[in-house]
Amino acid sequence: MSISILGLIFLILGAIAQIKKPSFIIYVLVISSVLGAASAVDLAGKPILPGIFVLGFLCLYLIRVKDIDKSIVQAFRENPSVGFLLIFTIFSCVASFFLPRFFKGDVWVYNLQDGKYVEQLLIFSGSHVAQIFYMLATFLFFLTVIIMVRQIKYMIVFADALLVLGVINIVLGLSDLVFYNLGMTDYLTYLKNANYAIVDQSLSGVRRIAGSFSETSSFSRFTAGLMAFSFFLYRSGYRKKLSGAVALFSFLLVLLATSSSGYISLAFFSLILMYVEKNYLLSGQLSKGFFLILVFSFFTACMLMLLFPEQVLSIIDSAIFNKLDSASGIERSEWNASAWDNFLQTYGFGVGLGGNKASSFYLVLLSNVGWFGLVLYIIFFFSVLKGRLRQSEVTYNAVSGAAKAAVLVMLAPALFSATSAFIGTLFCLLLPLAACSKGFAGISRSFTRA
Repeated sequence: MSISILGLIFLILGAIAQIKKPSFIIYVLVISSVLGAASAVDLAGKPILPGIFVLGFLCLYLIRVKDIDKSIVQAFRENPSVGFLLIFTIFSCVASFFLPRFFKGDVWVYNLQDGKYVEQLLIFSGSHVAQIFYMLATFLFFLTVIIMVRQIKYMIVFADALLVLGVINIVLGLSDLVFYNLGMTDYLTYLKNANYAIVDQSLSGVRRIAGSFSETSSFSRFTAGLMAFSFFLYRSGYRKKLSGAVALFSFLLVLLATSSSGYISLAFFSLILMYVEKNYLLSGQLSKGFFLILVFSFFTACMLMLLFPEQVLSIIDSAIFNKLDSASGIERSEWNASAWDNFLQTYGFGVGLGGNKASSFYLVLLSNVGWFGLVLYIIFFFSVLKGRLRQSEVTYNAVSGAAKAAVLVMLAPALFSATSAFIGTLFCLLLPLAACSKGFAGISRSFTRA
């Protein structure tokens, strides 16, 4: 076990948080999620993300809170999603412990060996242990955030922290682009100390933005989630100048990142926006905000085509239309074909979390925890989308509704590209926020915050 410089910094911040107000640890936790390719602690060769490392300090803080046991019981009672996620967590962890042993030596899976993904016979391995750990962390994220945001003041703290996170992510994304063109290609490597493969981000002579992440697709999904969250806060009137600026610059970064994951997110964001604006659309009227977005998007596309016609066409061809013909596309198709075979070979039970490699969230679940695990997760996710109206305060519901939109925007590309059941720290933070309001009621009307 070893701790990195980043881990040491978060260790100090986590220790300070124990004597500070809860808002301090919330900010540390949320901001740590931007370090998607960093390791706070290296445990038996497996990197522990800063967000999960800080989660331990949040749990340490909460167990000292008066009547925390009653708060936990209340969380289960008030929000069915907590119970559904617990059931899925228990099932997936138990399945991941026993299934690899039961099917040991009978199933060929794609897994990591000496830095490369190769086919090998299924055994219970460190990948299973790591994914079980991430699954338990996902549940703890959900439970702790649900407990905290029962009070509206902490829902507001999370909203503000996420907007600050958006600003930091924009700065890191722009820095990646600017310093690369200045010849300083290693500018952000100190934030990528985990043993993940750092993918070359150049495409058709254009720098693909990765920010503090290992690859463009992860950065684009992360940025698109923050874009959706901040936009719907802006639309609801919450801190309009800050949320509007974060939404605008995040949108531009997703466009410039030239990632198919980012473009899928934008497409899904458009669908959500049309759903929220359906009353205007059905009546043949467009709201001012929706009209401006359409006009801005149209002129942005035109300007890019006029200024960089060859690069744009090449990027579109490489990133979208011929994506599956690329080396990575062929490799990911092989993973998915193997994952489907694993599902069939295990009679629909799966090989356990982390037992194989796939490039699709639903195929990851199907091949890891089988059809029953997939059904359990779908029930949980739809319970998050359905939510429940606990607060009449419009600010509370606006933040929750924005989180719900962001969750969907992040999940859409993950359905086609996620390689594990853990989609990221930000996704885990947004899920419990999203479960705290009924449907999209929170972002279907405007309000003004003083």
